[in-house]
Parts: sequence; C-alpha cells; structure tokens
Amino acid sequence: MLAAFFGIFHFYGVPYGVVGVLLAAFLGWLLGKTMLETRGLFWAWFIHFLQDVWIFVFMAIGSITPGG
Repeated sequence: MLAAFFGIFHFYGVPYGVVGVLLAAFLGWLLGKTMLETRGLFWAWFIHFLQDVWIFVFMAIGSITPGG
C-alpha cells in the first residue's frame, strides 16, 4: 500500500505521468523495505534525499538557457 500511494502521489512529479508513477512506486517499495529491515527512517530518508538532489540539479541545469 505504501508503494502504491507513494507512486500515485508522484503523478505530477519528475518524471511525470505513468512512468513517474511506476518509478515512484518502485522507490516507495524500496524505501518501505529499508524501513522494515533497519527498523528506522534514516536510510529511507537518505535515499530519498539523494534522489531529490539529482532531480533538483538537473532541473536547475535545464532552466539555464545557453548564452543567457
């Protein structure tokens, strides 16, 4: 259930649409698995943080126009 909700709530995320939902659902499953196996939140938070860093970096790079 966690993976499904995580995926659905990321429908308008990066990447968006069905591909984004599937990727986010897989990530939700992975993060849920880390929380169950480690009995904590740190690794789930850290993995999500690292992914967000990459997303924001690529969004920032894409927002800069050549010569601008």
